[in-house]
Amino acid sequence: VYRRLGNRRGEMNTLIEIGSTMYYALSPEAMGRARQAELIARDIGDRPAIARILRLRGNIMLQAGDVLAAAEALEEASAISRAVGNQKGEARSLQNAGSAYRRRGDLEKAIANYERALPLARAANDHATTLGVLNNMGVVYKMLGAHDRAMTAFELALADARATNDERSLQGILANLGNLHRELGD
Repeated sequence: VYRRLGNRRGEMNTLIEIGSTMYYALSPEAMGRARQAELIARDIGDRPAIARILRLRGNIMLQAGDVLAAAEALEEASAISRAVGNQKGEARSLQNAGSAYRRRGDLEKAIANYERALPLARAANDHATTLGVLNNMGVVYKMLGAHDRAMTAFELALADARATNDERSLQGILANLGNLHRELGD
């Protein structure tokens, strides 16, 4: 409908939503919709939308196992989000880039991204990203053998999850904290 009407922004937003839905449904068509939306966003110069689409594309690539391309898209999304003043978008992009680096085995770069994401997520009052970043930091610190730092990250995540009554996150954080205690022989 939007295409027939010549409404490029409406077409782009529809493609973003379709791509997001397909991503969550694990559809192989998600990347095609995201690419179509990105072309329109770049054509009309909508930088916030470009960042959002790059974050979607990065997540799709991460899910597909193309971690290097995912990290690159997510880093670009982070830079654009920073340039347009979107702290929440920047934090989410950095968190997801950190996950890509973790999957590549580049743990130091993962931590660097998480450390950049955390204050941004807190400043944007984005509890979900804050919890995700803290939990991911704990996982990576544990992988690095920095058990004290892992414990601190998990305990901060646990306190935030309890304060926000986030039951879903609470389960994962408690599991990670329990695994750390078991590893330490506690």
